[in-house]
Amino acid sequence: MLNLAILQEVDAPEDFPFEIIDKSGDQTIILKREFAGENIHATVYMNVDGEDMSKDDEDDSEVDQESAAAPNISLLVAIDKGEGPVLEIGCNISSSDLEIESLIMKSTHDSDGQGAYQGPEFS
Repeated sequence: MLNLAILQEVDAPEDFPFEIIDKSGDQTIILKREFAGENIHATVYMNVDGEDMSKDDEDDSEVDQESAAAPNISLLVAIDKGEGPVLEIGCNISSSDLEIESLIMKSTHDSDGQGAYQGPEFS
């Protein structure tokens, strides 16, 4: 059973291709699978605490208040072919968009990412 703190407990479909690692009380879910000789590891970070809305912010529009109350979900997807570098993709998810924030090529021997190719800036 998958525990999504932002919603409710949800059963994953029978044919869901990822192994789900969900630790109780943690706002991180890990999805793992192997596909076509690649190891795919997606870490889903959920910030569902949200910041309290200040009563002084009465001038904010209703849309701004809704977006501020929405959970913040980030993904870090690592794709490893076993040999050579690992591709890491950093993403943010909103209610309507998936935004890619970073693409990094890391050596499998470079655990802290200091020697990683960060790629060009893009939007």
